[in-house]
Amino acid sequence: MSEHQKQTTMTEINPIAEDVAARTLPDGPPPEPPPGPIAQSVAIGFRAVYAVTLLLAVVWLGTNIRQISPDTQAVVMRLGRIVKVQNSGLLLAWPRPIEQVILLPGPERQLSETVSSLPVPGGVTTQAAGNGGTAEKIPATASLYMTGDGNVVFLDAKLTYHIMDPQAYVLSQAHIQAGLDRMFRAAAVRVTAGYGLNDFLVTQTNMTGAGAQAITALRNAVRDDLLNGVNAKLQELTKEGVGFGIQVDRIDLTAWLPPDAKTAFDAVL
Repeated sequence: MSEHQKQTTMTEINPIAEDVAARTLPDGPPPEPPPGPIAQSVAIGFRAVYAVTLLLAVVWLGTNIRQISPDTQAVVMRLGRIVKVQNSGLLLAWPRPIEQVILLPGPERQLSETVSSLPVPGGVTTQAAGNGGTAEKIPATASLYMTGDGNVVFLDAKLTYHIMDPQAYVLSQAHIQAGLDRMFRAAAVRVTAGYGLNDFLVTQTNMTGAGAQAITALRNAVRDDLLNGVNAKLQELTKEGVGFGIQVDRIDLTAWLPPDAKTAFDAVL
């Protein structure tokens, strides 16, 4: 075979050899070995943690999505500042601690507060006879007040009110009980000084007709004066920008005589 033919044959063989070598040798670095059982367990554990974290995040985002009932209202506070008042319906708010939802009774619901008592002077007992003549113990919440004719009377009162301004109510909620106590006492001191003892404790059961109606009207006038006095104090606070956000609707008032005066009072009757 001539030298030229040998070169031609080698030229034809070289591409075939290169193609076989290209098919036999890998293009890149060899693949990594599969992970062992420990690595697989760790990977599965991390996936479970991710899934639980995502589920908890979804639950956390929906904690302040709630339905507000018709007799309830909600105040939404964002980082300590009131941003929204929501009446009945669906409430959408950011979860805590970004936003806090405070549920309050609706404006139609009635709330009550019993006026706390003042210290009883020494020597005065609370065992007395009530308006019906039956011996009973004066409630611990009753306080002594002086009437316009120089006598004293125990008054026990319960205030019934409703929320008018939810924002003001939330800001002053911690002070409402003490504030109502002081307002009622201030109004009671003024009102009792304008009436006599008979205006609080008339016990003639045989009185009928115009006399009974006059007594009922007088009792209602006393309660109205107390009610107007307390609401006037609340309005003054509202004008000063520190209102309680409530309005008193009714005052339930019960009066008792001190035991020492009961016998003399019955004798006069």
